[in-house]
Amino acid sequence: IKEFPHWIAPPMSYLGRSNLYGRAVSKPDMKTALLLVNASGYLGYDLPAEVKVTLFDKSKQIESVDLKMDAFTHKFIWLDELFNDLDKKLGRSGYGAVLIQSKNADINAQMVSRYKDKGLSFQHLWGY
Repeated sequence: IKEFPHWIAPPMSYLGRSNLYGRAVSKPDMKTALLLVNASGYLGYDLPAEVKVTLFDKSKQIESVDLKMDAFTHKFIWLDELFNDLDKKLGRSGYGAVLIQSKNADINAQMVSRYKDKGLSFQHLWGY
């Protein structure tokens, strides 16, 4: 259908890809998680996504983890469960970055931050 946006139907879609960036935090009063979704506006979508999550500290890449996600599924992952010893890997500052990549799918991602006894924040991650 000509009037449909490019992302709804496979014949008119671009090759899937994701390069999303977010902040990693590991502090006594705060922790972060990723909410990853492999979905589409096209109900016939059935592409399993291959996702790589890479952790960085202030100066370099530290570690990468590969994940697989079926179509129309999500993963909610605390970073300290995905990366063992996250607090040590990020060092004294407790801050770093994550890069979420998929060469075969457009992944939707949110960063969830939990502040001990103070609340929760939810941030959509951008990038292509």
